[in-house]
Amino acid sequence: MAEAKEKNDEVLLRFTEKFDGVALRPDQIEISDDEMSEALASLESGIREALELAAGRIRAFHESTLPSEIVSEPGPGERLALRPSPLRSVGLYVPGGTAAYPSTLLMGALAAKAAGVEEVVVCTPPGRDRSVPASVLAAAAIAGVDKMFRVGGAQAIAALAFGTASIPKVDK
Repeated sequence: MAEAKEKNDEVLLRFTEKFDGVALRPDQIEISDDEMSEALASLESGIREALELAAGRIRAFHESTLPSEIVSEPGPGERLALRPSPLRSVGLYVPGGTAAYPSTLLMGALAAKAAGVEEVVVCTPPGRDRSVPASVLAAAAIAGVDKMFRVGGAQAIAALAFGTASIPKVDK
């Protein structure tokens, strides 16, 4: 994957076709907010309710476990403090292909959002028809994902690590 350091969508698309068997154009990499919202609106009510219930519970759990500032005064005039601070951006890889994993997306994205991460970026592999399951897109909408891309495999991880013209480099 040394080529991935070229920060080049052409390399990303070549590997997506080679390893995933999916030919994409550069304008098909990013998944729009509208696509996520439409998927959420199209879900059966029972599935949507289950995703929203899970999201609420996941969010509540992570918010309840947030670290707080720790202050110590070991001696006269001495003050030590540990102040947790969130990363600016994180990338999540949500597996796909033969199955849909909206729970993976919810668990990762909601933990990051609860921690105060400013930008959550998701990569997930498209099916051979370039689609991403509606449940995964809907989970992204529910979790407040900031950017989402239809790219899978090692090339997706490399894109998140190094950035490309389309996919931003993330902090973690």
